[in-house]
Amino acid sequence: MKNLLLIILFIFSQNSYANCPPVSKEMESLIKEHASKVAGGEYCKYRKTYNKTGIELSLYTIEGPCYNNKGQAGSCGNHYFISMVGIINQVNFPHIVVGGKGVFHPKSIKYINDIIEVEGLTYSKSDPMCCPSINEIRYFKPNGNKFEKTLQPQQAGQAHSEPNLIK
Repeated sequence: MKNLLLIILFIFSQNSYANCPPVSKEMESLIKEHASKVAGGEYCKYRKTYNKTGIELSLYTIEGPCYNNKGQAGSCGNHYFISMVGIINQVNFPHIVVGGKGVFHPKSIKYINDIIEVEGLTYSKSDPMCCPSINEIRYFKPNGNKFEKTLQPQQAGQAHSEPNLIK
């Protein structure tokens, strides 16, 4: 009976985390290419997607990147980062890092008037690593075939500081 319970729990845990939210084959390829490049594993539970006619965006989390391939992909430490990839009007946009451990945790993604709005939480000086508490919106725009961070649309021209992110 104990073994049966363990088997059921194992199957349930595999089904809970093994399947990522669906995206197109091209989008899946962009995500897998990035994960493979850094030798990390995707944590599917936190994948966020946006899909409207001609526009497909995805935020995804890469855990335990090994970079130098000396460990099993996704097993090198407890670090993670959140990246975004996209396909806009049949143009592939490779990853850009938008957040990560100790920096910014995206909750949602929108595409409005050629601007990508990523809403999430960032850390106050007193927040523990588990629990960012300050609401923040970050803006990105497509430029050629890459994404670039941009200022808030209503504050264009005003400089602001940005924490260092992994590239």
